[in-house]
Amino acid sequence: MVSKYGQEFADEFVFEALNEFEKLIPNIPYIGGDANPFTGQLLFSVQFLAFYNVMRQKGINKDEGGIVSLKMFRDWLDSLVHSENNAGTSDDDVYLQQLKEWASVSQERLYPGDWVYEFYEGDGTDFDVGQDIVECAILKLYREYRMADVVPYICAMDILLSEAGQSGLHRTKTLAEGGNKCDFRFKIGRKTVVRSTVLVEALTD
Repeated sequence: MVSKYGQEFADEFVFEALNEFEKLIPNIPYIGGDANPFTGQLLFSVQFLAFYNVMRQKGINKDEGGIVSLKMFRDWLDSLVHSENNAGTSDDDVYLQQLKEWASVSQERLYPGDWVYEFYEGDGTDFDVGQDIVECAILKLYREYRMADVVPYICAMDILLSEAGQSGLHRTKTLAEGGNKCDFRFKIGRKTVVRSTVLVEALTD
């Protein structure tokens, strides 16, 4: 942000984004707390909602703001990849088990602001694990703030995440981009292939 807009802008932006985030906290929907494996993702998305809100207030369009947010996310992932404190596969296994168990809970729609999805165990040939998401908590929240048009940039972060973790995500559509669901299919080690309106490959420093 400093290289693109200057130090003064960046300092002012951080201050305003923190204030915006504090305003958003009381309105974060409860979706089951620590029992829900997606709670962390929802909280993470609120940080970017604050970011996008301030970008819009400053007259920066969604595409420019989206690219900046993707670069921020990419640099954060790079720092994790080079960290000695990366989570091990045991943590990944626990997370997957939580996703599987919560899938049936989500379909009961106990929490209106939650995701609703089905979890699939693959055969290890076509995919290892999969999810079909038919309701997205992030999209619901962003719609409340009339910011749904930037959600494809949040979706595009999955591309960077898959490439960093070599999780082999294949996805043909998302709710945010007009699909009837988000069809996640993961297979460790294969190339990430995602249809998206956001060209992550176009990211340049």
